[in-house]
Amino acid sequence: MPEFYIPERIKPVIAQILGLDSTDYQCILKALESARPSLNIESLATEVSTALPKRIEGVDEIVRALDSMTHVRLRADRTIAQFVQEFARSLEDQTKTPFDKSKFLNRISSLLQAQALLVSARASDLQHDFERVFISAKIVSDARTVFDQSGDEIQGSMVVHNLNITYTQEGDFKNFYVAMDSADIAKLRTVLDRADAKNAALKSLVEKAGNTYFE
Repeated sequence: MPEFYIPERIKPVIAQILGLDSTDYQCILKALESARPSLNIESLATEVSTALPKRIEGVDEIVRALDSMTHVRLRADRTIAQFVQEFARSLEDQTKTPFDKSKFLNRISSLLQAQALLVSARASDLQHDFERVFISAKIVSDARTVFDQSGDEIQGSMVVHNLNITYTQEGDFKNFYVAMDSADIAKLRTVLDRADAKNAALKSLVEKAGNTYFE
């Protein structure tokens, strides 16, 4: 049995890493080693791409794949050496396609040692270490009409807002709905404004202490 299930999207990226010439590989490794950690993997990928002396196709996909591998490694509690060995065996079992295992072990091990990947993954896992994690929200608003008892005459109208919050729980996407009126929206806005103020104060405290603030 393979130690890790390797998603199909990762396999061509592995092939791309192994297919890089030595110069391009070293450029990506150097850029990754000098990159700053980020909670946003897209920002990290952009920083790596920008630091390259020339454009190399597929760098964003490489950074995303390495980020995914780092998360899996940390959750599996493996050292880099253990992880790449098990990953290589899984790749052999799942693809049945020959590849340069020595190059794989050397390149993937070196890339995964980048502190930007490690710190970013740890920060992201800590940020999302909750039972429920917010994904998105939207509000559907509609006007509702009040009729008289007979239903023949309109007495008035009101606006009702239906707040839909999407979140993840135990790996599943779920939705929570709650009805609101304009007063409720004002209350929610006050709470969010207060959260922004707290965020600014805590950010300043973190930076004054000389610590890196993850945006």
